[in-house]
Order: sequence, then structure tokens, then C-alpha cells
Amino acid sequence: MVLTPFTSKYEPGKPKEVVYRNYKHFNNDNFREELKAATGDTCNTWDSLETRFLNILNKHAPIKKKTIRGNHAPYMTKSLKRQ
Repeated sequence: MVLTPFTSKYEPGKPKEVVYRNYKHFNNDNFREELKAATGDTCNTWDSLETRFLNILNKHAPIKKKTIRGNHAPYMTKSLKRQ
């Protein structure tokens, strides 16, 4: 009798960092009102408008970072591993 072991090795990749905005507590009306009050007629340049917009957006929808594991393989199921 001859036996052949079959082992498959899966080398995990490096962890990935995902950057996203958290809109969990975002209120569109409050954001618009604060943006109107901050910009008004005082924004003369694109840089000042962009800076104010991003500051208000960061207040209402902050940027978050999430690290995804390196061995994340959604296509690899238990049945696929068994076969």
C-alpha cells in the first residue's frame, strides 16, 4: 500500500491598513449649517475653503484606520480546505 500525504500550505500576506470615514453619528443638517456659517463670504481662496471644509468634515465624520489581517482570504472556505 502506498500513501501520499497531501498538504497545502497557505502563506498569509502582510496586514493591510484601510483608511475610511466613520459616518455612524453623521448628521447632514448640522454639517450643512456649520459649513454655511464657517464659509459665508469670507472664503477668498480655494485653500481656505478646502481647509475649513476638511476641518468641519473631520469633526462630523472622523477618519479611522483599520488593520486587516494578512491571512484574510474570503474565498478560502472550510470545504475548499478539506478538498
